[in-house]
Amino acid sequence: MDLFWDSLVGLLALFIGANASNLVFKIRDERYYGIYHFAGGFLMALFLFSVFGNKWLALVLAVVTGLLWEIYEWLLWKYFLKKKKYKPQRRDTINDLFLDLLGALAAVIILLLRRL
Repeated sequence: MDLFWDSLVGLLALFIGANASNLVFKIRDERYYGIYHFAGGFLMALFLFSVFGNKWLALVLAVVTGLLWEIYEWLLWKYFLKKKKYKPQRRDTINDLFLDLLGALAAVIILLLRRL
C-alpha cells in the first residue's frame, strides 16, 4: 500500500475503535481518547500530505480538521444528546486540539526527516 491508503485505513480504524470503545465498552473517560486525537492528527497530516504533497498545508489542514471534529462533537451534544454528562468540556476540547496539533507536528517532522 502507499501513504494515501495506509493513512486512510488508519483513520478509519481509529474512528471505528473510538466508537466501539464508547458504544460497546462504555468508555467515556476523556483521558482515554487522548491517544486517538494524537494518532488522528498524525494520520490526518499524512493523509493530507499524500493528497496535496505539501507538509505545511497538511499540518494546517490537519489542525482545521481537528477543530471541525470538536465543532461536530459540540453540535452532536447540542442537538441530539442533550445530557449534561455528554457535554463537551472546555478543558477537554483544548486538550484534544493540542493533541491533534502534536500528532500533526510529529507527522510533519517525520516527513522532514525522511527527506534528509
